Amino acid sequence: MKNDALIMSQKNVTYSLGGLALIDFAEKHYSVFSEIFGNIQEESMDFQKIIELLIYNRLTHSVSIHQIKNTYPIEVFQDLGFKHIPSERSIYRALEKVGRLSSVLLERYQLFLKKYNLAYNKKFIDFSSSYFEGTKSELGAYGYSKDKRADKMQVKFVISDDLMT
Repeated sequence: MKNDALIMSQKNVTYSLGGLALIDFAEKHYSVFSEIFGNIQEESMDFQKIIELLIYNRLTHSVSIHQIKNTYPIEVFQDLGFKHIPSERSIYRALEKVGRLSSVLLERYQLFLKKYNLAYNKKFIDFSSSYFEGTKSELGAYGYSKDKRADKMQVKFVISDDLMT
């Protein structure tokens, strides 16, 4: 597919509507994409639409960026509001922008959670560990093992979650 204007295909196509419906619902009822990713004035690319495409990809097939244009029919791009299929380079640029603006986007995300009372002040913490079969891990270290594998390198980690009721 070229990066030309989108033209409706003349064949029957099938694609997941659930991801599109969820993205549409989240935007219509909560403006989640507009509030977090909107009004980012850097380049002229359609940053917010590409983010929605990446979310759709994650909700459906989770293919690599290189395969997005080959996996989804033109109708998906139309339903997401694209006038042109974004190039692979544009998608990678959007990801780079997320990295560059991560502190701004994280702050917007935190404000969004607070606005809709989605943050909870009680955290549930789970300490865990996992051991490695190999010996080349830079993260692993020998020590006490809950798995009773003191002979193996392990990594310890903490998962923190909050309860939403």
